Amino acid sequence: MRILLDTNVVLDFVLARQPFFVEANKIFVKLPNGDFDAFVSAITPINVFYTTRKEKDKTVAFAAIEELLKLVQITKCDNRIFQDALLLRFNDYEDAVQHEYANRKISMRL
Repeated sequence: MRILLDTNVVLDFVLARQPFFVEANKIFVKLPNGDFDAFVSAITPINVFYTTRKEKDKTVAFAAIEELLKLVQITKCDNRIFQDALLLRFNDYEDAVQHEYANRKISMRL
């Protein structure tokens, strides 16, 4: 099974944000076992680094990204994802981009 992890799920885990850490942790503890293939969009590591650096510090941010990249794969990216996300007119453009990644099974091929 393949799953696409939203940036907020990753941030909930990395920053131990309550009340969602409990659920995010259930996902992340299964990743090393290979229970499923986890993917993140190309924007997720950037957003996680930025937010973690601001809330913690640069050292924690680098360590979080290093560990994240050991556990997940980055989906392929192209202009169409970002263009189609604009057409959705979501209030939050990042959510629209994540939506487009999730809707494109092709984007999860390696």
